[in-house]
Amino acid sequence: MEYQNPSYTRNNEEINCEVKHAKYGWIPFTARPDDGEEMGRELYAQILADAEEGATTIAAYTGESSEELELRVFRETATVSAFQAHQALDDFGYIEQVETIIADPATLTKTRRAWQMATEFRRLSPTVLEIAAALELTDEQLDELFVHALSIEA
Repeated sequence: MEYQNPSYTRNNEEINCEVKHAKYGWIPFTARPDDGEEMGRELYAQILADAEEGATTIAAYTGESSEELELRVFRETATVSAFQAHQALDDFGYIEQVETIIADPATLTKTRRAWQMATEFRRLSPTVLEIAAALELTDEQLDELFVHALSIEA
């Protein structure tokens, strides 16, 4: 089978490439040693053999590491209740500062309203990011705050 542009996937156990399809031309394909189809297993072995002989080079994976992916997914999905958020801020000593920020007339009305009315807060929500910026929290500190908040039970 004709292939081009082989590159390892995140776990280095699969190889992404393009294969030449008779009707559609070059199409993306992921070759795996444990593929359910014989053709996928054979292509995987062929690419490795070609690389060993110097006929091709398998590019290294250049995307997110597993740790980066895990952190991104955490940040995109972390959601805490209003109680958890308020309690975590209190536990970390930020609650009075946040209340001062919320009481400040310069704070956006939408932010004040969200603080007062929201039943939950997402890690990447505009309100959370605005308050975090006002507190001068780093991304890592905000992550730590959310991890703690997620552990709080009412």
